[in-house]
Amino acid sequence: MCASVFELCERMAPGFVKDVASWLGLTLWGGLVIQVNKRRRSDEGMQRNLLTAIMGLYRGMRLVVVVDEDIDPWQPEDVMWAIQSRASAQKDYVVYNEYGRGQAFQPSELKIGNISVSDGGMGIDATAPLGEQVYERSKYPVDQMDFSKWLSEDEIANLKNMQDPYFRWLGETGHG
Repeated sequence: MCASVFELCERMAPGFVKDVASWLGLTLWGGLVIQVNKRRRSDEGMQRNLLTAIMGLYRGMRLVVVVDEDIDPWQPEDVMWAIQSRASAQKDYVVYNEYGRGQAFQPSELKIGNISVSDGGMGIDATAPLGEQVYERSKYPVDQMDFSKWLSEDEIANLKNMQDPYFRWLGETGHG
């Protein structure tokens, strides 16, 4: 599904979408994360067009989140950080496709005979407005840290293995 959504986006806005992700918790038409790269003023708003197309085209889609290229779409915690720091509940959360055809396996959907009627899905624009610096992420200078002065390579590897994957990723990227 990620590949077909990427192709749809590429046809609508060539070069705008960098990646399309779906985590285990978003499978079975549950949802997607779309990573975009806004390069110019005319790109602003294209993320909303893509949300509309995806939510309207894929039957029973429950959640689509659009994030900037500084957000890793394969890291759920990073996507949640983008939602809580960049999305406004008043203007960036949009319900789509209410009363369209849904998926029979969605327990919350209305069933009329053999027909599943969707109660809609949510699109979240978790991108920063183009050029607004207040949305930039802090970055710690992790590339300047050399723990081998104090710890052996085995000790460093053991410590990294004990870390939660998200915190290990933060330590590798320097995102705060």
